Amino acid sequence: MPSTNHDTLVECPTPPRRALPRRSCDTHAHVFGSRAAFPLAPDAGFEPPLAPAELHTRVLAHLGFERGVIVQGSCYGTDNACTLDAIARAPESRRGIGAALPTVTDDELARLRAGGIVGLRFTEIASARYGGRKKGAIGFDALVELGSRLRDHDMIASIDTTSETLVDWAPRLFSLGIPLVLDHIGRVPDGLSRSITDPAFMAMRDFLGEGRIWAKLTLVRGSRQAPDYEDFRPLHEFLVEANQDNLLWGTDWPLILMGERQTPDLGHLLDLLDEWTTDDVRHRILVDNPARLYGFA
Repeated sequence: MPSTNHDTLVECPTPPRRALPRRSCDTHAHVFGSRAAFPLAPDAGFEPPLAPAELHTRVLAHLGFERGVIVQGSCYGTDNACTLDAIARAPESRRGIGAALPTVTDDELARLRAGGIVGLRFTEIASARYGGRKKGAIGFDALVELGSRLRDHDMIASIDTTSETLVDWAPRLFSLGIPLVLDHIGRVPDGLSRSITDPAFMAMRDFLGEGRIWAKLTLVRGSRQAPDYEDFRPLHEFLVEANQDNLLWGTDWPLILMGERQTPDLGHLLDLLDEWTTDDVRHRILVDNPARLYGFA
């Protein structure tokens, strides 16, 4: 199992130069608690760092976030205990994205929903590391099977895939009638300037513009031009122009499995968001949009 140095706490980043708006929300972070309290799934594809709920809370406060969405790490499989525990520590300001198979009962979906888990995560990416679908991932076939039940429980689907795969699955996914949140901007590959004219990316942008999907502006998985990610700015502006009301922002803390990419300073990423957007758009992305999607009061 690949290790990500699980004995080391992730250090707090520098704060952004300008304070975030009140009620700002980080819509994409992971929490990894102690192995004794929250054991990994037997088939976990990686061993995460120790990044417990209390550290996550400190990081959010350090950056200026009052709200956070915790996304279930695939290393836990369908055991949502760690995510539920983190939400329970601050239920008014935390929401979660969990994991479940089509065999999940309606009682369990109701329990997850009552515990602050507002959606489930599905991944459809071929992984060279695992020789197929990412280890521990739950694919779009499961999403299609679960779709009507997610709708009944007022839950969303967080999807991790490429723009090409999204286009292939679009008719089936859009027929489900639930909000679809695209993680990591569709895993845009290196060479972002070429992506803007790529047919699949253009289709993804059209889906965003039509309000069929939401998209998270997490740029560090695609670009190698750290720390300023200038290759990403045209893409960012392209998406803002398409539909600023369906865009979200996430830290992807604790930034595991970065490979050869430089681990970014999260405060600097927020500075870039500030630089690349107007105050009104920044407020929508950090405050208004996540409040509407994730049900913050």
